[in-house]
Amino acid sequence: MPSGAPPQRRTAAWLVQRATKLALWAYMRLVHDYTFRYDPGLPTRQPYVAIMSHTSLLDVPALMVADPYDPPTSMVIKRDMTDVPLLGTLLRGWGAIPVARDGRDVAALRRIRQVLREGRGICVAPSGTRSADGRTGPFNPVLVRLILQSDAAVFPVVIVGSRDCLPKGARMIRPGKIRLDTGPVLDLSRFRQSPSDPAVLAEAALYMRDAIDRLLPPEMHALPGTPPLLVA
Repeated sequence: MPSGAPPQRRTAAWLVQRATKLALWAYMRLVHDYTFRYDPGLPTRQPYVAIMSHTSLLDVPALMVADPYDPPTSMVIKRDMTDVPLLGTLLRGWGAIPVARDGRDVAALRRIRQVLREGRGICVAPSGTRSADGRTGPFNPVLVRLILQSDAAVFPVVIVGSRDCLPKGARMIRPGKIRLDTGPVLDLSRFRQSPSDPAVLAEAALYMRDAIDRLLPPEMHALPGTPPLLVA
C-alpha cells in the first residue's frame, strides 16, 4: 500500500527488512495464531499517524508483520527500547524513532515532523509507554499536540492478546492468540484549529482514546474517571 512518499528502493537494507518480516510472520503465526484486519478506509498516498494501544513488547513484531505500507511505517518508541536485546536491532533496522521517556525530545520530535513532511507515516502510542494493567490510559500531551499540529491522516490501531503472552515486566513469552485491528480515519479538524489550547488537547485526547477503545474488548477500556492527559 503506497504512502505519500516514493516507494522504498530495493537495497540490501530492504532485503533485510523483507526477510525479517517473513521470519516474524512465521513466528507470530506459529506461536500466536496471529491475525490482523485492515479498515477499508486506510489512507493511501499521504502522510498518516497510526495511534495504537500498547500493552506488550510483542506489539512491535505484531506491527512490523501487519504493516501494509511502502515505505514502512516509522514506529515512535521509548529510547530505552533500543537497548533490549534483539528487539533494539529490529527497531533500528526498521527506522524507528527513539524518544525520551517524557516525550519532550526536541530532536526526535523534529525527526517525526520530517517523516510526515516526506509523506510517510508513523505509529505512536499516545500514552507514551506500555499499559501496566492492559487498559488504555492518559495520553502524553506533547504527542497529542504533535498529532494535531500535523495535517496527517490519523487512525487507531489496537493489538489484543499480546499482554497475555508477554506482560510488562515479564521475561518469558507464553503462547497465545494475538490479533490486530484498525479503525477508520478520524476527523480531527475541530481540534486542529487550536492545537495548543489545554482544553482542546484534553478533548482531542478523549476523542482519540474513545476511538481506540471502540476496537478493544471492554476489559481493556479506560476505567471511568481516567484523566485524558498525563500530568507533568
